Amino acid sequence: MVMNGPTGIADEPGQVVAGGNFLRNWGTAGAAIVHNEGVSRETYFVKRDTNDAFTNDDAMSMDSTKLRFFAPCPRGLEGVLEQELHDLGVPMTTKTDGGIAFQAPWSTMYWVNLKSHIASRVLWEVGQAPYRSEDDVYRAAYGLPWPDWFTPSQTIKVKVSARRCPLTSLDFVTLRIKDAVCDKFVSVRHKRPSVDTHRPNIRLDAFLDASTVTFYLDTSGEPLFKRGHRVVSVEAPLRENLAAGLLRLAGWTPNDVLLDPMCGSGTIPLEAALMARRDRAGQSRSFAFERLLVHDAKRWSYLARSLSAKTTGRSAGCHLCVRPGSCRGKDRAADVSGGGSCRRYSPRGRATCSLSRLRLNRVC
Repeated sequence: MVMNGPTGIADEPGQVVAGGNFLRNWGTAGAAIVHNEGVSRETYFVKRDTNDAFTNDDAMSMDSTKLRFFAPCPRGLEGVLEQELHDLGVPMTTKTDGGIAFQAPWSTMYWVNLKSHIASRVLWEVGQAPYRSEDDVYRAAYGLPWPDWFTPSQTIKVKVSARRCPLTSLDFVTLRIKDAVCDKFVSVRHKRPSVDTHRPNIRLDAFLDASTVTFYLDTSGEPLFKRGHRVVSVEAPLRENLAAGLLRLAGWTPNDVLLDPMCGSGTIPLEAALMARRDRAGQSRSFAFERLLVHDAKRWSYLARSLSAKTTGRSAGCHLCVRPGSCRGKDRAADVSGGGSCRRYSPRGRATCSLSRLRLNRVC
């Protein structure tokens, strides 16, 4: 995915464009993210020295800047994800194969991570440069201010994907990007981060097309379909964001009766329950942006508290029809409590769960 803005594309190897809008010839001594509207050019965020501490003023400046993000999703759900982003108040979107690119302030990224039912992740675009070789990719990665975004005590993982990339080995490109990040830390902080491919603190993504490499920081961490309230797992479970996308594609609304004859772990009706109550999809989990140095903890806390207050006392009046036995004992996939009711019928019947006044404590 590459977004080409008025000033968002570099035109020679080694020149890095950060966040899609970046001043030319950015060195390690300073950086600026700028926002360009027409012919005007105003600098909103400036880090004068990479050894300076990141302050709340910096975070507030970032929130007044339209940054670039990319929200991947399962193939075929791009249209419903774009509509969901519009519903969440994100007006500037670009649909691509496999996801939606959008421009928004920093706090909007918090909102999308917390409330999107369909996105798989939210990636923050931090840099872009043309390349012809692995060395060009290394120099582009080295030119970014990674020490401004996380610390050497945090573990990292680099993931590279490509389309029509002329380079021979993506594994070697991944290694070169990792080397560039670590070398930058050694140069600035005199210490390098460690690599953890299983549970990293920070995930770095890079996408290469035929001539351009784009760098991202993953603001989500674990994929967003991991809602944070799974109790048990079943074989080949349906991912929660795919279930939410299917409901959107089907045109289901909380005023309709939902019959799920394929209910194994109950993912589709449970996603319907969250959507019916207009609950936040990520209300039971943490996010990777909370580990970034640019994280605005006060703003995030205020946003989370305000959303919690809005959802208090909310009810939904819909009915979910699930397969008999899906609510049984230790094998149940959801721990559901509240004012709802669950009636059990004969093996040839069906269980009907009323979601009126229902509270979902832990969902698979």
